[in-house]
Amino acid sequence: MSVRRASYNLEDGFLGRFSGALSKGATARLLLLYTARPEFRPPWPPRAHHTQINLNRLSAGNVRKMVGQVAASKALSDETITAMVERAGGVPLFVEELTRAVLVGGDAKLTGREIPATLHDSLMARLDRLGPAKDVIQLGAVIGNEFSYEMLHTVHPIAETELRAALSTLTNAELLYIRGIAPDATYKFKHALIQDTAYEALLKSRRKGLHRRVAQVISERLTALREAHPELLARHWTEAGESERAIVEWERAGAAAEARNAYREALENYQQASALLDTLPESSARDSQELELGQSVYRTLYVVRGHAARETIDNVDRTAALARKMGKLTLLTGAINLSEG
Repeated sequence: MSVRRASYNLEDGFLGRFSGALSKGATARLLLLYTARPEFRPPWPPRAHHTQINLNRLSAGNVRKMVGQVAASKALSDETITAMVERAGGVPLFVEELTRAVLVGGDAKLTGREIPATLHDSLMARLDRLGPAKDVIQLGAVIGNEFSYEMLHTVHPIAETELRAALSTLTNAELLYIRGIAPDATYKFKHALIQDTAYEALLKSRRKGLHRRVAQVISERLTALREAHPELLARHWTEAGESERAIVEWERAGAAAEARNAYREALENYQQASALLDTLPESSARDSQELELGQSVYRTLYVVRGHAARETIDNVDRTAALARKMGKLTLLTGAINLSEG
């Protein structure tokens, strides 16, 4: 028996021309193997000699093995591999292309929303085929990896019938997972790369505007979410370019994390606030805020890194210099052991 391989585009009418072969295949020395996306529904009725196999996503362990095979002798950091596990979503193609992108970049850390060029066009083409649902998934990408129907509808107040139809399109295409029933449903992106592609396709001005709208909705209408997750509000104010509002929320998020002894999280939040504070114009008000924030950073650095760590020492020096400049060294007594050297 000879084997012949061929590749066809379903839109070229291939299925229509060969539907007869599908129905008569039980008596023919013929093997037809089709692959399709999850949203594809075969137009032919199921027969006894047809077999459908659903390919599940790779497990985290299998992804790590695949990364090792693609990387061959090149050893990648565990941090980079963990990031690839999260972003690939168990899709072999994503795993392979992300790994190759990292190798080309010299094992640079996989950060931000970088999308391998080999995947960008195909992912964008998939989004472009969504029609009106594309706007909805892009808004979801701005809100975050997971979002509620309530949040989405509040930020994007279109007719409920249109919104539900768009979300149905996205869940049927398995781009989003759904939990619950609208309007009490929550949605989660199936693949981080889909979220990243949808997000990056937005114009920067449009993106900033949407982040601002989301932040306003959380601040004014979703008070429970605002109180429970200040870091979420801080992220949206940051992306909206509202640095002063973002600093307040990052500090609040740091204090909340510190209160529950989550010192690494607290440190990250305080450092986010500090980085934004550095972008503001110099003023006495900014100096006072920086002095107070410096003490918060020190407390968490002391726990996370230790008092002798270079980062901790640099923080002490900077905070002490600012205190001297403001004539407020006494404020640091008991908090930081200053050296006059």
